Amino acid sequence: MSAEQATRSGESGRQGIGGWLLVLVAYLLLFEPLRAVPVLMALSLGQGSAAVQNVLMVGAVVQTGIALFSLYAGIGLMRLRPGAASIGKIFFIVMLTLGVLELGMVVLGAVVSVSDPAIASMVRGPATFQAITQILISGAWLVYLEQSRRVRATFAG
Repeated sequence: MSAEQATRSGESGRQGIGGWLLVLVAYLLLFEPLRAVPVLMALSLGQGSAAVQNVLMVGAVVQTGIALFSLYAGIGLMRLRPGAASIGKIFFIVMLTLGVLELGMVVLGAVVSVSDPAIASMVRGPATFQAITQILISGAWLVYLEQSRRVRATFAG
């Protein structure tokens, strides 16, 4: 048995949706789409100034787009579609980029004074944590999709 055959037989046990790939699919199908709910609920309550409502509207549109893209990537991975791993990588590259942009907005918001205190408190507190968390999660899933033997065995070809 050659080394290549041994590698293939070792990877065949790691083929299909299981392990961390199952966690990734659950993350894409459940967690990311559910992140849109609080933004949509806050927008539907209609409280706050016009500036806060505008920020929430933009957030709702972006978060809904992210939720749809996440569902698309998760369903592709779950159905073992060719190219689904690449779509997953693209999703996390987009999320990593959005995290970096969000962190930049937090820094900019800390430097520039904001006339509406409600927006200032939104930008400084939870947004910093969310941006850093998004960068770390997206980076970790990108490394997983690139390095995983299960992903290579399942989506090879």
